[in-house]
Amino acid sequence: MIFDLPPRTQGDSPRKMPPRSMSTPYNITNHTKPTQRETNILNFAETNDSVLDSFSPEDQALLRELEATETSELNSNLANILEKQIELNRRVEQSMNKFTETIQQAQDLIPYLTDSTNKYQEAQEIAANISAITQFRNLDAADLTPKNTSLFE
Repeated sequence: MIFDLPPRTQGDSPRKMPPRSMSTPYNITNHTKPTQRETNILNFAETNDSVLDSFSPEDQALLRELEATETSELNSNLANILEKQIELNRRVEQSMNKFTETIQQAQDLIPYLTDSTNKYQEAQEIAANISAITQFRNLDAADLTPKNTSLFE
């Protein structure tokens, strides 16, 4: 099987690979450009598998070798992807467990934070009362006498 991109449609973003008409298939076995004969065999075999018997034994062997190599590489790549996915799933599960634990710890702190907030507000009220009492005590007797004494005479 030769890997190639489908033709671009209007509105597609530009690709890093050239459009189908400009791209060149490569031989998976040795990563070189396939011969015209290999390309013809693969293209013909992809469109009609039932004609395999019409190929010469040499061409059939070449086709089977290419297919086996491609299948082997694809299976290897798939196994690597699955291993990475399993590892990623394990990491996600660990992260979720830590996240859940952190949320539980935060929820456990809410009563303490509420209590601390209430005590802080009470402390602020007490400090304001102490400040008012201190200011009152620091007033001179002159400050407490009426300014206009003519009203009381």
